[in-house]
Formats: sequence, structure tokens, C-alpha cells
Amino acid sequence: MKEIRFHKNALNFLEELSMILIEENYFSFVEAADKYIEDIVNFILTNINNFPHKKAPEFFSKYGKDLLYIFYNRNKNTTWYIFFEKTEIHYIIRHISNNHIVGKYFE
Repeated sequence: MKEIRFHKNALNFLEELSMILIEENYFSFVEAADKYIEDIVNFILTNINNFPHKKAPEFFSKYGKDLLYIFYNRNKNTTWYIFFEKTEIHYIIRHISNNHIVGKYFE
């Protein structure tokens, strides 16, 4: 199994996401927002090795070269996109976003 690494930009996003979820009234409690983020991370760690990878649209090349992505349907309204580089020995998670922000870049 390949090692899974998170680029500092992806880690920063995950750290900030909790407060964004609270400020935008998606959650009322930090614990609930943190659990939501934990679910995203667990999905990545559990599924990146076997979930079908797709080539990322050109728009996302600003986050890395030859990026691939997987998606996580968290609920009927929100799909999370996980963009990463794949090497012989590891996956590097470069960017994480959702359909509300980047959905327009997918067919």
C-alpha cells in the first residue's frame, strides 16, 4: 500500500474548514464540524488506494502536475473532490474542494 501524504496547502484547508463550517452555519458546534472533517480524511485514507482515479480538469493544474482526483459524496447536496499526485511510493493530496466551489469545472 502506498503512503498517503497531505501537502501543507491541503492541511491548511482542512484546519480552516472547521471554522468556515461554523461561520457559514453548516454546524453549530466545533465538535460536529471536526467530525465532518474527520469523515472526509477517513474517506481519503480508506479509499484512495482502490477508488477509481480520474484525470483532473486542466483548471486544477495550478495545484500540481498531472493531478488525479477522487470524489466523496458526503450527502445529496455536497460532493468533495480530492486532488492528488500519484507516484510509485505515495499519494500526495494537493487540494480539496467541493462541488459548491469547483463543480463548474467538471462536465
